[in-house]
Amino acid sequence: MMKKLIFVFLITNVIINHDLFAQNKSASSIYLDQIATQNKKIDSLLDVIKKTKNDTACIRIYENICAICNDDEGLKYGKLMLALCDKVIRETKDSLSLLLAKQQKIPALRYMSQAYEIGSPEALELFKKSLTMSEELKDLKNVVDFKIVIARWYAAQGDFLKQLDCLKAGLSASKKIDDKKGMARFYRQIQMLYSDQGDTVQVLNYLNKNIQLEKEIGDQKRIARAYFLNGEAYKSIDYYKEAIESFLKSIKVYEQNNDLNPIPQVMTELGKTYTLIKEYKKAHYYLAKANEIARKNNDAENMFMSEITIGETFLYQGNFVEAIAVHKRALKEAEAVRMDGPICIVSKELARDYFGLKDFANAKKYSDRALAIGELFAPKEIRYEILVTAYKIDSASLNYKEAFEHFQKSLLLKAQLNSEEIHKAASREKFQDDLEKQKFALEAEQDKKDALNEEEKAKQRVIIYSISLGLFLVLVLVVFIYRSYKQKQKINSELAIKNQTIEHQKQIVEEKHREITDSINYAERIQRSFLATKEILDENLKNYFVFFQPKDVVSGDFYWASKLNNGHFALVTADSTGHGVPGAIMSLLNIASLEKSVEKEVEPAEILNSTRKIIIERLKKDGSVEGGKDGMDCSLVSFDFEKKTLLYSAAHNPVWIVRQVISSSDKGAYREMINENSSRYEQSSTRTDSKFELIELEPDKMPVGKHDHDARSFSQKSFDLIQGDVIYTLTDGYPDQFGGAKGKKFMYKKLKELFISIASKSMEEQKEILATTFSDWKGDSEQVDDVCVIGVRV
Repeated sequence: MMKKLIFVFLITNVIINHDLFAQNKSASSIYLDQIATQNKKIDSLLDVIKKTKNDTACIRIYENICAICNDDEGLKYGKLMLALCDKVIRETKDSLSLLLAKQQKIPALRYMSQAYEIGSPEALELFKKSLTMSEELKDLKNVVDFKIVIARWYAAQGDFLKQLDCLKAGLSASKKIDDKKGMARFYRQIQMLYSDQGDTVQVLNYLNKNIQLEKEIGDQKRIARAYFLNGEAYKSIDYYKEAIESFLKSIKVYEQNNDLNPIPQVMTELGKTYTLIKEYKKAHYYLAKANEIARKNNDAENMFMSEITIGETFLYQGNFVEAIAVHKRALKEAEAVRMDGPICIVSKELARDYFGLKDFANAKKYSDRALAIGELFAPKEIRYEILVTAYKIDSASLNYKEAFEHFQKSLLLKAQLNSEEIHKAASREKFQDDLEKQKFALEAEQDKKDALNEEEKAKQRVIIYSISLGLFLVLVLVVFIYRSYKQKQKINSELAIKNQTIEHQKQIVEEKHREITDSINYAERIQRSFLATKEILDENLKNYFVFFQPKDVVSGDFYWASKLNNGHFALVTADSTGHGVPGAIMSLLNIASLEKSVEKEVEPAEILNSTRKIIIERLKKDGSVEGGKDGMDCSLVSFDFEKKTLLYSAAHNPVWIVRQVISSSDKGAYREMINENSSRYEQSSTRTDSKFELIELEPDKMPVGKHDHDARSFSQKSFDLIQGDVIYTLTDGYPDQFGGAKGKKFMYKKLKELFISIASKSMEEQKEILATTFSDWKGDSEQVDDVCVIGVRV
């Protein structure tokens, strides 16, 4: 994605700067002279049309006029050209003139379409007319072009199912006439569509089809290009091993054919891929080679891209000095040709480099430069990166006013980007739903055809029986033998049909099961990406465990964490309404609402109040009379590790703290112990005479969602922690599990006793005991709900 953004950014600036360099003091007068010259040419050609009586010649002249006029005039003269073509088609008897007139309708329609926006209904109508005429003339090139253009029109409208249907129709047409190059083009377009929709299985399917077809075509340059495009596609879906193999194959084919110009681009992408998997030595090797070849070829774009990537690789390694050296060289080259876009990008990178060195003065200088240029025409994603970098630099430099301004702007851009991403996700979901509906419709149509065929067969059997009955009156014995034979044949036939039907239904069920399983597994990957990562938990919680066991593949329970704006660390353990797929969808809404809330709020109660408001507002549109009453039960704990204080707010779900009970005679020793390091505490806590007590922090008796008391604020309390305290947060899945000898619930009381009994053990041992106890209790019973238990030792 970033590669595409930088490419657009670079091309835009190349065009802008090219125009700037082309300007001089008389630029406006030159432009007016060009317009005047163009108008004179058009007037001259119109005079020729008035004097010409040959309609075919006039059509050619109109085409010349359309080629030099603007889009609005192109519509006007394109209509005149089209009308003249239709006149010739109606009136001429000459086959050659008729053919030429039909052929000229296509450019006439094309010039007319240029006056409309790509997504307008008028443009679609003209594209379809052009396609129809191309198919009539059997003009394969135009058929392929217009199929793809129409597919893009549907893509612009967000109608991805019609886009896919159009591309598959074009692929089918190419197959019928064995146009392998056309087939390859459609394979690539379909693969790109599935890639945009996040369908990895279909992406891999069409990548393999395309490369096999390119090998059949045998054009080495096309094969090399196909390997490169496959590498980019594999990289976009995190198939790094396959991406590297494809890039290396592309380079090899280019080298074998002595075609060196495309190699820098391929090597740059190969270097990026090695960087992603932290094989920095190989990354630097290929990036250096790409830069060397690009310099020999005077290839400014790939030279710049390779240098930017070399600097980024040094940055990932934490080698800020080398990153600065490379990026400064790139900046000097960009300044030499006065390319604002590259200057903006490399200034952003230099700001990040100096920030890594904690040289905030230089970081500020380059950050301000990137901001000044980026505000003019940088894409949103790049502007967001620039603003975040500026915010971090200003914060570190204690320049809080500008830091706050940059932070506000970055939040606005992030909201816009999130909105766009949500819209894309909704479009992908609609595409999958539409695709599923289409499959069911096709299956229903096929079932209808099968039923009609069966009815026809039944009629044929009636005729056969009638003839047999007539013969029976003449030849009783023969008919008797014949009827016995036919009866056996009928039984065998019906058994065969039944077996085929059962086999067909079995295949359908297996296919549907596979598709549903793939979809749920993909949904589980998406949901997992929203949960608190191991990195953020390891960074903030030194001694903890997470026991997370969904009832199904995806879960309504979730755990989420965030570093708050006041420096505290927030941990949420939640149970969304429902479980399985509905619960998982609800969990994503709940997490998104929490993420939105912590952008402004830092107090646990206010975070839950804000989250509840967002959830209620979003579920008003669910189609019910009162609006959805879904939401979640949760506990939100906020750690202030410096003051050893726990702030908490909870909805239905309690927070439990297990603390070691110290006798009065041991208090002096205990005070010394809590001032020691944690390893000493671990030794003390394993004493056989240690006792523990469980402190329950009561929750509010209302959910985070629509409720009779949803106008009432959640309560917030604080709790002073001491070293060795173990904080447990949980959902109701564990205590509500049925099992044991009598098939009863585990219950909260038994779970409290279990926590007290295991509190002295390491967190890893506690997790294993919880898992084993739950499994033994459940036995052969079905798991009734999602389970989530988190323990944190202070």
